[in-house]
Amino acid sequence: MVSTLSIWNDLAPLFEFLGAAGLIVAMSAAAVAGVAAGFDRADAVGVSTGIWLTGVLLSGCASYAGGWWVIGVALAAYPAALLVGTLARVVALNTEVAAAWRRAGADRRVSG
Repeated sequence: MVSTLSIWNDLAPLFEFLGAAGLIVAMSAAAVAGVAAGFDRADAVGVSTGIWLTGVLLSGCASYAGGWWVIGVALAAYPAALLVGTLARVVALNTEVAAAWRRAGADRRVSG
């Protein structure tokens, strides 16, 4: 008879791998969301948010093997990336880059 603990110990490396894969997915999606926020692309932010959430849920698998830090990093990546992307946009709009963006049509704000 196989005990539950032996099954748990056999599956621990799989849970760690799935958690690491989820962390990679969450970090990548957070980076894409940060860049999309910098370019003011709400559609790309929305899609990358869904992918980030999937990565966070997948990174939760690592908690079964004691890797709680994995889900913590995955959760913290999104707000950090959005903050960096938004700050980059604010800095870019308040510098000489803003004129080039306006000429290229990146500034879609309605004036009037």
